[in-house]
Amino acid sequence: MSRPLPISNVPLNSFAQVPNGGLVVPPDGTLNAHRDLIVALAARYRLPAVYPYRHFVAAGGLMSYGIDYVKHLTCEAECLW
Repeated sequence: MSRPLPISNVPLNSFAQVPNGGLVVPPDGTLNAHRDLIVALAARYRLPAVYPYRHFVAAGGLMSYGIDYVKHLTCEAECLW
């Protein structure tokens, strides 16, 4: 089984040169730990990117596709009352 490359070695420069490309970042703990680097690389190479969590957007990412956990948990709490 091959080991994944460290996030800093991902060849985004060559990927960014392909027209109409972009990134879809899946929900993963390793990727979450490297959030700032991923957002910075996407910005540097001008790649549109969607992220799994809102905190990627708060760090400068374009948009997220995940749920709003605060709203979700607030609704659950209200249902208990």
